[in-house]
Amino acid sequence: MALPPSFVLLGLLCMIAPSLRASAFPVGPLDLGKLFDEIKNGPPSLAKDLKVTKEIVSHLRIFFSAKDHAIVVEPSDLTGLHESLPDMQLDGDCKHKVTAESPKASGEILHGSSLMFGVNKIQWQDVEVFADALLDASSEVDTDAKIEVGQPWSALGKHHCSKLGQKTFGLKVKSQGKVSLGMNASCSNARIEKASGGKAGFDLVFTFKVEHIGMVMPNWQTQVDASDCKVEFMGIKLGSYCGIVEKKVREGVLKAVLQVNTVSAPAISARLEQLLQAKIGSEVRIPLIHVPASPVDGSHILETPELVV
Repeated sequence: MALPPSFVLLGLLCMIAPSLRASAFPVGPLDLGKLFDEIKNGPPSLAKDLKVTKEIVSHLRIFFSAKDHAIVVEPSDLTGLHESLPDMQLDGDCKHKVTAESPKASGEILHGSSLMFGVNKIQWQDVEVFADALLDASSEVDTDAKIEVGQPWSALGKHHCSKLGQKTFGLKVKSQGKVSLGMNASCSNARIEKASGGKAGFDLVFTFKVEHIGMVMPNWQTQVDASDCKVEFMGIKLGSYCGIVEKKVREGVLKAVLQVNTVSAPAISARLEQLLQAKIGSEVRIPLIHVPASPVDGSHILETPELVV
Protein backbone atom coordinates (compact mmCIF):
# COMPACT_ATOMS: atom_id res chain seq x y z
CA MET A 1 0.00 0.00 0.00
CA ALA A 2 1.43 3.39 -1.01
CA LEU A 3 2.07 5.91 1.75
CA PRO A 4 0.11 9.18 1.64
CA PRO A 5 2.13 11.91 -0.10
CA SER A 6 2.16 14.09 3.04
CA PHE A 7 4.03 11.37 4.99
CA VAL A 8 6.50 10.83 2.18
CA LEU A 9 7.16 14.58 1.81
CA LEU A 10 7.66 15.09 5.53
CA GLY A 11 10.12 12.24 5.82
CA LEU A 12 12.06 13.36 2.78
CA LEU A 13 12.31 16.95 3.98
CA CYS A 14 13.62 15.83 7.37
CA MET A 15 16.37 13.82 5.68
CA ILE A 16 17.62 16.24 3.04
CA ALA A 17 16.70 19.79 4.07
CA PRO A 18 19.35 20.25 6.81
CA SER A 19 22.22 19.24 4.54
CA LEU A 20 21.04 21.52 1.73
CA ARG A 21 20.50 24.56 3.92
CA ALA A 22 23.86 24.24 5.63
CA SER A 23 25.73 25.38 2.52
CA ALA A 24 23.24 26.95 0.15
CA PHE A 25 20.44 29.47 -0.37
CA PRO A 26 18.28 29.13 2.76
CA VAL A 27 15.04 28.31 0.92
CA GLY A 28 14.12 24.85 -0.31
CA PRO A 29 13.53 22.23 -1.31
CA LEU A 30 10.10 23.63 -2.17
CA ASP A 31 6.70 22.19 -2.91
CA LEU A 32 5.00 24.84 -5.05
CA GLY A 33 1.68 22.99 -5.20
CA LYS A 34 -0.65 24.43 -7.83
CA LEU A 35 1.87 27.17 -8.58
CA PHE A 36 4.16 24.56 -10.18
CA ASP A 37 2.02 24.11 -13.30
CA GLU A 38 1.37 27.85 -13.56
CA ILE A 39 5.09 28.68 -13.56
CA LYS A 40 6.07 25.72 -15.76
CA ASN A 41 3.60 26.45 -18.55
CA GLY A 42 4.49 29.26 -20.90
CA PRO A 43 7.34 31.80 -20.91
CA PRO A 44 8.45 33.90 -17.91
CA SER A 45 6.25 36.90 -17.15
CA LEU A 46 5.86 39.70 -14.62
CA ALA A 47 2.81 37.97 -13.12
CA LYS A 48 4.86 34.82 -12.52
CA ASP A 49 7.75 36.85 -11.08
CA LEU A 50 5.46 38.52 -8.56
CA LYS A 51 4.03 35.19 -7.38
CA VAL A 52 7.46 33.60 -7.08
CA THR A 53 8.74 36.66 -5.21
CA LYS A 54 5.94 36.34 -2.66
CA GLU A 55 6.71 32.64 -2.23
CA ILE A 56 10.44 33.17 -1.72
CA VAL A 57 9.94 36.19 0.58
CA SER A 58 7.57 34.19 2.80
CA HIS A 59 10.36 31.65 3.41
CA LEU A 60 13.04 34.31 3.86
CA ARG A 61 10.89 35.97 6.52
CA ILE A 62 10.88 32.74 8.50
CA PHE A 63 14.64 32.48 8.09
CA PHE A 64 15.26 36.07 9.26
CA SER A 65 12.92 35.77 12.24
CA ALA A 66 15.69 33.82 14.01
CA LYS A 67 18.19 35.86 16.03
CA ASP A 68 21.06 33.75 14.69
CA HIS A 69 20.33 35.10 11.20
CA ALA A 70 20.10 38.79 12.15
CA ILE A 71 22.31 41.12 10.09
CA VAL A 72 24.17 43.77 12.08
CA VAL A 73 23.79 47.37 10.87
CA GLU A 74 26.49 49.88 11.82
CA PRO A 75 26.06 53.66 11.39
CA SER A 76 28.87 53.72 8.83
CA ASP A 77 27.17 51.04 6.68
CA LEU A 78 24.75 53.47 5.05
CA THR A 79 26.39 55.61 2.38
CA GLY A 80 25.07 58.23 0.00
CA LEU A 81 23.29 60.16 2.75
CA HIS A 82 24.36 63.49 1.21
CA GLU A 83 22.29 64.73 -1.71
CA SER A 84 21.63 67.88 -3.70
CA LEU A 85 17.95 68.26 -4.53
CA PRO A 86 16.15 70.23 -7.25
CA ASP A 87 14.20 73.38 -6.44
CA MET A 88 10.98 72.63 -4.55
CA GLN A 89 7.91 74.87 -4.83
CA LEU A 90 6.30 74.46 -1.43
CA ASP A 91 3.43 76.92 -1.86
CA GLY A 92 1.95 78.29 -5.09
CA ASP A 93 -0.42 80.82 -3.50
CA CYS A 94 -0.18 84.22 -5.16
CA LYS A 95 -0.20 85.93 -1.76
CA HIS A 96 2.86 84.05 -0.50
CA LYS A 97 4.58 81.76 -2.99
CA VAL A 98 7.36 79.78 -1.27
CA THR A 99 10.23 78.04 -3.08
CA ALA A 100 13.18 76.14 -1.61
CA GLU A 101 16.09 76.77 -3.98
CA SER A 102 18.91 74.21 -4.45
CA PRO A 103 18.36 72.39 -1.15
CA LYS A 104 21.24 70.24 0.10
CA ALA A 105 20.39 67.36 2.42
CA SER A 106 22.62 65.26 4.66
CA GLY A 107 21.80 62.42 7.02
CA GLU A 108 23.42 60.47 9.82
CA ILE A 109 22.61 57.18 11.53
CA LEU A 110 23.12 57.64 15.27
CA HIS A 111 23.14 54.05 16.53
CA GLY A 112 23.50 50.55 15.12
CA SER A 113 20.80 47.89 15.00
CA SER A 114 20.01 44.48 13.49
CA LEU A 115 17.97 43.50 10.44
CA MET A 116 15.38 40.83 11.27
CA PHE A 117 11.76 40.06 10.42
CA GLY A 118 8.69 40.29 12.65
CA VAL A 119 10.36 42.27 15.44
CA ASN A 120 9.75 45.94 14.57
CA LYS A 121 6.21 45.57 13.13
CA ILE A 122 6.91 48.14 10.42
CA GLN A 123 4.13 48.60 7.88
CA TRP A 124 5.62 48.47 4.38
CA GLN A 125 3.44 49.10 1.33
CA ASP A 126 3.97 47.90 -2.25
CA VAL A 127 7.32 46.25 -1.43
CA GLU A 128 8.35 42.70 -0.48
CA VAL A 129 10.48 43.26 2.63
CA PHE A 130 11.91 40.16 4.33
CA ALA A 131 14.02 41.87 7.04
CA ASP A 132 13.97 45.34 8.55
CA ALA A 133 15.31 47.49 11.37
CA LEU A 134 14.47 50.71 13.19
CA LEU A 135 17.34 53.19 13.40
CA ASP A 136 17.83 56.49 15.24
CA ALA A 137 18.80 59.12 12.70
CA SER A 138 19.21 62.84 12.16
CA SER A 139 19.20 64.99 9.05
CA GLU A 140 19.91 68.55 8.02
CA VAL A 141 18.72 70.48 4.98
CA ASP A 142 20.32 73.77 3.95
CA THR A 143 18.51 75.84 1.34
CA ASP A 144 17.70 79.34 0.19
CA ALA A 145 14.02 80.05 0.70
CA LYS A 146 12.36 82.50 -1.68
CA ILE A 147 9.11 84.14 -0.63
CA GLU A 148 7.16 86.03 -3.32
CA VAL A 149 4.33 88.24 -2.13
CA GLY A 150 1.57 89.12 -4.55
CA GLN A 151 -1.98 90.41 -4.90
CA PRO A 152 -4.49 88.24 -6.78
CA TRP A 153 -7.11 89.89 -9.00
CA SER A 154 -9.53 88.89 -11.72
CA ALA A 155 -10.69 90.47 -14.97
CA LEU A 156 -12.93 89.14 -17.72
CA GLY A 157 -13.10 85.76 -16.03
CA LYS A 158 -9.31 85.37 -15.87
CA HIS A 159 -7.19 85.23 -12.72
CA HIS A 160 -4.03 87.28 -12.40
CA CYS A 161 -1.34 87.89 -9.79
CA SER A 162 0.45 91.19 -9.33
CA LYS A 163 3.83 90.72 -7.70
CA LEU A 164 4.43 93.13 -4.81
CA GLY A 165 7.83 91.96 -3.58
CA GLN A 166 10.09 89.06 -2.87
CA LYS A 167 12.96 88.04 -0.64
CA THR A 168 15.44 85.18 -0.57
CA PHE A 169 17.09 84.17 2.67
CA GLY A 170 19.01 81.27 4.14
CA LEU A 171 17.08 78.51 5.84
CA LYS A 172 18.12 75.43 7.79
CA VAL A 173 15.94 72.40 8.58
CA LYS A 174 17.10 70.03 11.33
CA SER A 175 15.27 66.75 11.89
CA GLN A 176 15.62 63.76 14.16
CA GLY A 177 13.67 60.56 14.73
CA LYS A 178 13.30 56.94 13.71
CA VAL A 179 14.15 55.64 10.25
CA SER A 180 13.13 52.20 9.01
CA LEU A 181 15.56 50.24 6.87
CA GLY A 182 14.26 47.26 4.92
CA MET A 183 15.51 44.61 2.52
CA ASN A 184 13.22 44.48 -0.49
CA ALA A 185 13.49 41.32 -2.61
CA SER A 186 12.50 40.66 -6.20
CA CYS A 187 12.70 37.50 -8.30
CA SER A 188 12.81 38.07 -12.05
CA ASN A 189 12.78 35.76 -15.09
CA ALA A 190 11.25 33.05 -12.89
CA ARG A 191 10.82 29.67 -14.55
CA ILE A 192 10.96 25.93 -13.96
CA GLU A 193 13.72 23.90 -15.58
CA LYS A 194 14.96 20.35 -15.54
CA ALA A 195 17.34 19.84 -12.64
CA SER A 196 20.96 20.68 -13.35
CA GLY A 197 23.75 18.16 -13.48
CA GLY A 198 21.69 15.55 -15.31
CA LYS A 199 19.65 14.77 -12.18
CA ALA A 200 15.97 13.87 -12.29
CA GLY A 201 13.35 16.38 -11.29
CA PHE A 202 12.92 20.14 -11.56
CA ASP A 203 14.46 23.38 -10.26
CA LEU A 204 12.82 26.74 -9.68
CA VAL A 205 15.18 29.22 -11.37
CA PHE A 206 15.15 33.01 -11.03
CA THR A 207 17.38 36.08 -10.76
CA PHE A 208 17.48 37.21 -7.14
CA LYS A 209 17.78 40.94 -6.41
CA VAL A 210 17.67 42.92 -3.18
CA GLU A 211 17.30 46.66 -2.64
CA HIS A 212 17.93 48.42 0.66
CA ILE A 213 15.08 50.87 1.19
CA GLY A 214 14.66 53.52 3.86
CA MET A 215 11.61 55.33 5.15
CA VAL A 216 11.31 58.03 7.78
CA MET A 217 8.75 57.18 10.44
CA PRO A 218 5.81 59.57 11.10
CA ASN A 219 7.16 60.69 14.51
CA TRP A 220 10.02 62.55 12.79
CA GLN A 221 10.67 65.84 14.62
CA THR A 222 11.57 68.83 12.44
CA GLN A 223 12.92 72.22 13.48
CA VAL A 224 13.02 75.05 10.92
CA ASP A 225 15.25 78.06 11.43
CA ALA A 226 14.08 80.92 9.20
CA SER A 227 15.29 84.40 10.11
CA ASP A 228 15.27 87.80 8.39
CA CYS A 229 12.19 86.94 6.34
CA LYS A 230 10.54 90.36 6.28
CA VAL A 231 9.40 91.45 2.83
CA GLU A 232 9.34 95.09 1.68
CA PHE A 233 7.68 96.80 -1.29
CA MET A 234 9.01 100.21 -2.33
CA GLY A 235 10.55 100.63 1.12
CA ILE A 236 7.34 99.69 2.90
CA LYS A 237 7.38 96.59 5.09
CA LEU A 238 4.71 94.17 3.94
CA GLY A 239 5.15 92.02 7.02
CA SER A 240 7.09 89.06 8.33
CA TYR A 241 6.47 85.76 6.58
CA CYS A 242 8.66 83.60 8.83
CA GLY A 243 5.68 81.64 10.17
CA ILE A 244 4.33 80.83 6.70
CA VAL A 245 7.75 79.88 5.35
CA GLU A 246 8.52 77.64 8.33
CA LYS A 247 5.14 75.90 8.04
CA LYS A 248 5.43 75.31 4.29
CA VAL A 249 9.03 74.14 4.48
CA ARG A 250 8.26 71.75 7.33
CA GLU A 251 5.31 70.28 5.41
CA GLY A 252 7.35 69.99 2.20
CA VAL A 253 10.32 68.32 3.87
CA LEU A 254 8.13 65.84 5.73
CA LYS A 255 6.24 64.96 2.55
CA ALA A 256 9.54 64.29 0.77
CA VAL A 257 11.24 62.25 3.49
CA LEU A 258 8.21 60.11 4.36
CA GLN A 259 8.48 58.44 0.96
CA VAL A 260 10.26 55.11 0.54
CA ASN A 261 13.70 55.67 -0.97
CA THR A 262 16.51 53.39 -2.10
CA VAL A 263 19.57 53.47 0.17
CA SER A 264 23.15 52.52 -0.71
CA ALA A 265 24.56 49.99 1.77
CA PRO A 266 27.33 47.86 0.19
CA ALA A 267 28.59 46.57 3.56
CA ILE A 268 25.12 45.23 4.45
CA SER A 269 24.83 43.67 0.98
CA ALA A 270 28.09 41.80 1.56
CA ARG A 271 26.86 40.40 4.88
CA LEU A 272 23.57 39.39 3.29
CA GLU A 273 25.33 37.55 0.45
CA GLN A 274 27.46 35.65 2.93
CA LEU A 275 24.41 34.60 4.92
CA LEU A 276 22.34 33.62 1.88
CA GLN A 277 25.26 31.95 0.09
CA ALA A 278 24.23 33.78 -3.08
CA LYS A 279 25.31 36.93 -4.90
CA ILE A 280 22.69 39.64 -5.21
CA GLY A 281 21.74 39.80 -8.89
CA SER A 282 22.80 36.22 -9.57
CA GLU A 283 20.72 33.29 -10.79
CA VAL A 284 19.43 31.00 -8.04
CA ARG A 285 18.26 27.40 -8.48
CA ILE A 286 16.05 25.83 -5.83
CA PRO A 287 15.13 22.13 -5.93
CA LEU A 288 11.46 21.32 -6.15
CA ILE A 289 9.52 18.51 -4.52
CA HIS A 290 6.82 17.78 -7.03
CA VAL A 291 4.01 15.31 -6.38
CA PRO A 292 1.89 14.84 -9.54
CA ALA A 293 -1.81 15.35 -8.90
CA SER A 294 -2.79 12.07 -10.58
CA PRO A 295 -0.09 9.35 -10.29
CA VAL A 296 -0.26 6.79 -13.07
CA ASP A 297 0.77 3.66 -11.17
CA GLY A 298 -0.61 4.49 -7.74
CA SER A 299 2.81 5.53 -6.40
CA HIS A 300 4.01 9.10 -5.84
CA ILE A 301 6.91 10.49 -7.78
CA LEU A 302 9.22 12.65 -5.67
CA GLU A 303 11.71 14.78 -7.57
CA THR A 304 14.33 16.42 -5.35
CA PRO A 305 17.50 17.53 -7.14
CA GLU A 306 20.38 19.18 -5.33
CA LEU A 307 20.61 22.95 -5.08
CA VAL A 308 23.02 24.83 -7.32
CA VAL A 309 23.48 28.56 -6.87
